Amino acid sequence: RIVSGSSDETIRIWDATTVKELDTLEGHTEGVSSVSFSPDGKRIISGSRDNTIRIWDATTGKEFETVEGHTNIVYSVSFSPDGKRIVSGSSDETIRIWDATTGKELETLEGHTSSVASVSFSPDGKRIVSGSYDNTIRIWDATTGKVLETLKGHTSSVTSVSFSPDGKRIVSGSGDKTIRIWDATTGKELDTVEGHTEMVSSVSFSPDGKRIVSGSYDNTIRIWDATTGKELETLEGHTAGVVTSVSFSPDGKRIVSGSSDRTIRIWDATTGKELEILEGHTGGVSSVSFSPDGKLIVSNSYDRTIRIWDFPPLQELIDKTREQFKDYPLTPEERRKYYLE
Repeated sequence: RIVSGSSDETIRIWDATTVKELDTLEGHTEGVSSVSFSPDGKRIISGSRDNTIRIWDATTGKEFETVEGHTNIVYSVSFSPDGKRIVSGSSDETIRIWDATTGKELETLEGHTSSVASVSFSPDGKRIVSGSYDNTIRIWDATTGKVLETLKGHTSSVTSVSFSPDGKRIVSGSGDKTIRIWDATTGKELDTVEGHTEMVSSVSFSPDGKRIVSGSYDNTIRIWDATTGKELETLEGHTAGVVTSVSFSPDGKRIVSGSSDRTIRIWDATTGKELEILEGHTGGVSSVSFSPDGKLIVSNSYDRTIRIWDFPPLQELIDKTREQFKDYPLTPEERRKYYLE
């Protein structure tokens, strides 16, 4: 199954194989900004511009809980790795931790002085990282709500934050056009990664923690060595506007990107070659993600639709690309790009 959230105020559940819509989850009174499955796939959490978080049965679409407490837009929501808690970040400048079963508020984390744009649990569930428009990143004790570290260095809004798979590092993207890598224990800045020429909108580690992928307002996707900060590949192909969202596949072999050019693109994460263009959205694509098994992609768009794409194995994509372009008059570089040579 795939869950999607939209500015049409609904959450929808889809059959991930047939792309048949299984359910429409209605209840939010304004646009849905963030949705996520629980680790066991049985529940869905959503955050909205109506200031609420809602917990849903992922099979029946029944609403379990309406979680209220934030006083402004909920920008980011996420389950803890064990599925027992939820963390949320809001334009009200707070982060809140909730009991994922009852919806009871467990902690309110205060300290940021502007909107909280991104929140996430560490892989062991003991810490939370947050990024804010106040230009800082904060690491919190997920049990006590105490601030463990405040990471300063970015000179503009922090738009995206994420732990590495081993929980030892944090990556952040910012309006200052840089990506920064931090020691998740000490808060020490390990590296500043430069190359993008506009705001960095999305950052993520590869599943093995060896690479970082970033998307930017400069219309490119870049892959970086997570240890040295060296740029490994620049992925170009989106035709206009902003690369809004990027993510590795669970096996680390592919990258999916969404853009304001209304397309979703799939890339070979090693060579940077474009494997597939998914077209259908009539508005900019705001969010993209692989399913945990890597077989599906879900996308959100400003056209108020969410689409689920059945994603074939890598070799099948390569074969399809070869077939699609074999009769085209291509340059030697283009023939290599499309696996014809």
